[in-house]
Amino acid sequence: DPSVVDPGSVVAEEPPAPACVMSFNASDASGAGGSAGDVATISAMGAHTLPVITSIVLRDSAEVFDQHPIEAEHVAEQARTILEDVTLAAWKVGFLGNADNVAAVAEILSDYPDVPLVAYMPSLGWVDEDELQNYMEAFRELILPAAEVLVGNHKTLTDFLLPDWDNERAPSAREMQQALRFVDVFRRDDAPADAALRWRSNTPLAELRQLATRFLGAEAAERAFAGYARRGSPDAALL
Repeated sequence: DPSVVDPGSVVAEEPPAPACVMSFNASDASGAGGSAGDVATISAMGAHTLPVITSIVLRDSAEVFDQHPIEAEHVAEQARTILEDVTLAAWKVGFLGNADNVAAVAEILSDYPDVPLVAYMPSLGWVDEDELQNYMEAFRELILPAAEVLVGNHKTLTDFLLPDWDNERAPSAREMQQALRFVDVFRRDDAPADAALRWRSNTPLAELRQLATRFLGAEAAERAFAGYARRGSPDAALL
């Protein structure tokens, strides 16, 4: 009977390979965050994690005590070796250890501009103040412009996006989103030349100045607008 199928002749179809997500993050022995947390989260979403270790974090279950960043060249080698024969669906960038590693990771990301990036800012209150400033500046300049999504610890994001925030209440998600757009306009080298003008077309300059002062503080806002004027804006006289 031709309608009867011989079980031995049926070839089972292999399930499609899961999407691969490369994670740049620290090794966290608690398993609560860092690379271990990325593996658990990404796997729970049905994807496969390609974990690249950027730092060794020393901590207990309550707090972080220290970290030992991996050399930037070794971070890059981990990533580029596996990327030779794996198709990537997305990036996840967590804690990168230091500014040198931020630069190394950003260079890799730039080679794959069509792969979406999720950036995460963990709590970094335990990092030395000078090191933290260098790290934040590098992250802002090199990682943030490429990010499709930015998430993280609320205090870290406040310090990152609104360093001069002095209101007693914490900033809302909407205020952080506005601050992110403002940071992009004044800091992104790859922004269109008319980016600030398109902002102005939707928001009067007086209101934009008030918004900047509220987020950044009067001194930082004045520096930002002065820099904008020095770049030869046709609206410089209005500033």
